[in-house]
Amino acid sequence: MADVLIALGGNVGDVRTTFRKAIANICGMTQAALVARSSDYSTPPWGDQQQDSFINACIEIETSLDPHALLFTLHKIETKFGRDRKTEQRWGPRTLDLDLIAYD
Repeated sequence: MADVLIALGGNVGDVRTTFRKAIANICGMTQAALVARSSDYSTPPWGDQQQDSFINACIEIETSLDPHALLFTLHKIETKFGRDRKTEQRWGPRTLDLDLIAYD
């Protein structure tokens, strides 16, 4: 099992509810165990500053997926929650942003 850190972010809709549902999806779709979850914290937008502040958090999971399969799954979860990486602005609003921070 690999120990993994994943950052979560968003500033569109009910972000805290999105995080709760996304974490459940992450654990279910990656057959992972949730080890830890940070508190939520707010950060100002970067780049396009004419948008709401972001809510952010970080989770630690244990998974048997390799890094590429995990990243593929995280992108599928983002899409499920309304993110479209092909049409969004680089620094624009997000329903959900999942970043693979550290793997094992």
